[in-house]
Amino acid sequence: MYRPNMFIQFRAVTSLWLTRLILNTVAVVCIMAGVVAQEVQREQPTWWYGVAVGANQNVYGGTTQMLHPGLTVPSAFHKGFGPGLFLAALAEYRIDSSWGAFLQVGYDDRRGAFNEVPCPCGELANLTATIAYLTIEANLRYAPFSDGFHIFGGPRLGYNWAPIKGADNEFVYDQEGTATAKGSFSDMRKLVYSGQIGVGYEFPLAEPNAEFQANLTPFISYQPYFGQDPRSVESWAVSTIRLGVSLKFGSGAVIPQEPPPAVAKVVEREVVFTVRAPKAVPVKRRVRETFPLRNNK
Repeated sequence: MYRPNMFIQFRAVTSLWLTRLILNTVAVVCIMAGVVAQEVQREQPTWWYGVAVGANQNVYGGTTQMLHPGLTVPSAFHKGFGPGLFLAALAEYRIDSSWGAFLQVGYDDRRGAFNEVPCPCGELANLTATIAYLTIEANLRYAPFSDGFHIFGGPRLGYNWAPIKGADNEFVYDQEGTATAKGSFSDMRKLVYSGQIGVGYEFPLAEPNAEFQANLTPFISYQPYFGQDPRSVESWAVSTIRLGVSLKFGSGAVIPQEPPPAVAKVVEREVVFTVRAPKAVPVKRRVRETFPLRNNK
């Protein structure tokens, strides 16, 4: 007799439990959505600072024969080649995702060795040169696809200088059958003016929304010979292909976020269920019937 009542109560309790579970789940999802929305978003840095290091592939041309007033070699040297070190500090400013500019200041080694030449008497002669500069390079940067790939170019100013005395304009001349001659080139230009053009690609080393950003940028550039004649006499010319990599660091500003929408608080109300049992039905029922009497008169 009480099974229907128990079943009704069980269904009521189950329904209440499911309702609470669904409402709590919705509340938790809303709160988590708000937390995700509040995750810090940062702009890409406007200013970048770092270092650049590279290998100069120096190519010599022109004519070099008079090394200084006291030494003019029998045969002129023309072509040559040599590797040198490039090491610089850099600062970069980003106008937007495509345009920017950067400045590099550092040490630029343009050493090399001329190709061996025969002397008139048949002996072979060799000449090596050690020249270096304090370089200042200003470049305009353009990323055509607003990604890591970019091209750059700009002017270069070189001041004839080296951290080791004599390494800025030293030569070594060697001829078969004679003693090796060492000295410094005469008529060296203190300042040289030129330019460069190159390409690079940036690889981010940090998450986009990290407080501190770091980019690793391999690059290749070409510095033509015009304006880079080391001496004011003869026609010795130097052009350079540079292979290098730069490491840059920056910090982006936090992007202001709109406050998340307020989550309505779920109010739980108590629900009371009342079940009334049906009245007892007697096993035997008494029926009283009244039949009319027929008048036979």
